[in-house]
Amino acid sequence: MTAPFITEFPAIYERVATLLPKKPWRKTVNDIELLSRQIAGRGGQEQVENPIAFGLTFWERHHYDQPVGYEWNTMLEAMLFSKRVLDLWDVVEQGGLGPPDLKKRFTGGFKFAADMRALQFELYMAATLSSRGCIIEWPEESKGIETFDLLVYLPGGTTPFELECKSFAGDKGFAVRMADGHRVIGAVLERVSLSDTLSSEDGRVSILTISISNPVPKSATEFKALIDRLVCAIQSRKAYDDNNGIRIQYDYCEVVGDPDHQDACINTAYRLPGPMVAFVRCSDIEDRLMGIRVISEADIKLWDEVEKVARKAMDVQLTGTRPGALALQFINDTVEPFDNVLGTSSQYHRLSEKLFKREHGVALILASSIELYPEMPEPPYRADAFQTEACKVAALYNPSHDFPIAKLKALLDPY
Repeated sequence: MTAPFITEFPAIYERVATLLPKKPWRKTVNDIELLSRQIAGRGGQEQVENPIAFGLTFWERHHYDQPVGYEWNTMLEAMLFSKRVLDLWDVVEQGGLGPPDLKKRFTGGFKFAADMRALQFELYMAATLSSRGCIIEWPEESKGIETFDLLVYLPGGTTPFELECKSFAGDKGFAVRMADGHRVIGAVLERVSLSDTLSSEDGRVSILTISISNPVPKSATEFKALIDRLVCAIQSRKAYDDNNGIRIQYDYCEVVGDPDHQDACINTAYRLPGPMVAFVRCSDIEDRLMGIRVISEADIKLWDEVEKVARKAMDVQLTGTRPGALALQFINDTVEPFDNVLGTSSQYHRLSEKLFKREHGVALILASSIELYPEMPEPPYRADAFQTEACKVAALYNPSHDFPIAKLKALLDPY
């Protein structure tokens, strides 16, 4: 990025608004802010997980008049990524090489934060490899058949390798993630009033707990069916267990701390059993000791989930007819410190040994969070105007493969 990039913000925003005239980021932000007015201490994390939606919204609200720190950096991240999407979209529209489903994925990412993060990582890897002399092609997907993300030709036009990109967040391995939990709560509260459902007792906290053992469906039809079951059970005002991963219970317990404190309800909820992934309390002052929470009851097996996803990518999404590599992104050192990547006792190294048993496995590329870094040592004015994207990248290689590993190392290792 060069200094004039920040002057492109108005044009970038207008192009995004033209590409997506319904402006789906507004619904994302409005829904999160609505919950944030009721959530004790959780809304901020939802903002962090949806930087593109909030970044575009910050531009709509304040343009360049953003305070130093979170708001400005979030807006800058959104503009950098949006420009990458728009530039690729122009290429695709002109018949060039690019993701054939880019607009659909960009739109869907505003609904599911994990999908947007996956798209960010895929496009970041494509841009990074392209900037280092590679030629990138995107495969056409047949309906219902999964395939790899990128076909990468190393500088010099050698045999290409297939690359599949995966991004893992801090709650990977949970059956229900925070964003899913808040989706469930938001949908339930559209049809159920907590003040009408829960009993109010002086000095006691009333909490409705929804326990979920299976992943929350993404399909609109399946999600509606789940909410219909929950609402029907809640309206009966009885404890509920469908013996298929859904339980509902009501807890009435002594308040923890000062009952007049704004966090009294959530502080009490944390004392209840089960890993809580989402919580909302009533916004009305008279009902401030009423809340609803979602807990994930399945075992948390993060590395099992990473290995399962990586094995599927290697066996199903990579074709096996060409050399293949996986690029796995771990957000904020969620698994173990990124500095341990190359250690022979690390989980990363153990995973590579399992994956390299496949004959087509060439490399396991590992990446950290994509973050903003200063681009100029002594900028002439506000320092945060001169930032660009970067993330740590390392790779483990299959020594038994006849692919020109030296060229791949030269491409990745110095960075």
